[in-house]
Amino acid sequence: QLLVRWFSNKDVLNFYNDENDPNWGLESFSHNSTVNSSSHNPTRRFAVFACSIHSSTLAYIFYAPLIVAAWRRVGYEVIVIFVGDFHLPEATSPRFNITRRFLRRMGAIVLKIQSNVSYATKISQLIRVFVGLLPTAVVKDEDGLITTDADLIPINSGQYEFDPRSDGFLINPLCCGNFQRRGSIYRMLPMSHVYLKKRTWRAILIQSKQRAELLFLNGSRELLSNNAQFSFQTINLYAHHEFSDIYDQNMVKGDSAWYMDQMLLSMLLTDYRGNHPSLVIAQRNLTERLDRDSGISYWNRSSFDQFGDAHLPHDEIFTPHYWEILNKLLRFLFTDTQVNIFNRYYYTYKLSGKKNY
Repeated sequence: QLLVRWFSNKDVLNFYNDENDPNWGLESFSHNSTVNSSSHNPTRRFAVFACSIHSSTLAYIFYAPLIVAAWRRVGYEVIVIFVGDFHLPEATSPRFNITRRFLRRMGAIVLKIQSNVSYATKISQLIRVFVGLLPTAVVKDEDGLITTDADLIPINSGQYEFDPRSDGFLINPLCCGNFQRRGSIYRMLPMSHVYLKKRTWRAILIQSKQRAELLFLNGSRELLSNNAQFSFQTINLYAHHEFSDIYDQNMVKGDSAWYMDQMLLSMLLTDYRGNHPSLVIAQRNLTERLDRDSGISYWNRSSFDQFGDAHLPHDEIFTPHYWEILNKLLRFLFTDTQVNIFNRYYYTYKLSGKKNY
């Protein structure tokens, strides 16, 4: 029997539990078996990432179970958000179903946001700025939320520890220079990684200039309320107001639309910190990143202790040579049993598609 739990927000779907799904030994990925004992914290911590179900890069969805397991290893539960038009074939494709079943068998929290295809990638990027609106049934106000990417795997657990004497932390906040907007100069913050409590994530939005302007313009009171929906409609309202034509244009990696999420986050958090000088947000340097731009041969090693995280290859991963080398990182992070399960997932995923690699 398929048990589906809907929250009051009709756009948010919690994880399923299907007793007829093959287990594949996924109990080895339960929270207790994957979280480092040194990472236990009375406050729950969640990593959040999203991807479009219409993306031409298959790896974004494929990697989701690996990302979930890696974040659990460093002490976080994970919220995976899929964005797109769930009335189209992509929502029921064999590959997507394999990943979705794998995630729910792992006990991951999987949400879906209904969106027009043309906005799905933009929404999947912007949605992380709106995590303060996640339903209380998913995340409580005192829980911590860290933003991350669908192709970024955490390695060094110490990089993601939360100091309860602070209100959050930013990793690598000096990475991206400055930008000018609304008559002010802002530091461009990276989306990976920003850690705040849910109540702070909501506050940076609710107390923002953007919301005040929308209220003055008689925008939707429902979408602008303190209990606004975590939905396409809410994000669309704010994004249209702030970015207007840029939001509606076709987005290409590296263009002005590509940075909307970083710009909006930077403005909201900077303005909020300016109004709340007692807020303590630690700034941390990024431990060395294992990046796909370094070439796959650089990944061919037995130890990964020097790295804080890894920026995973894209669809090259579906070639045997790339997957064989990635297995070295997986064996560094996980047990042999878990790596064997990932290998089975990998080959099942490949065989379920029509494309030849």
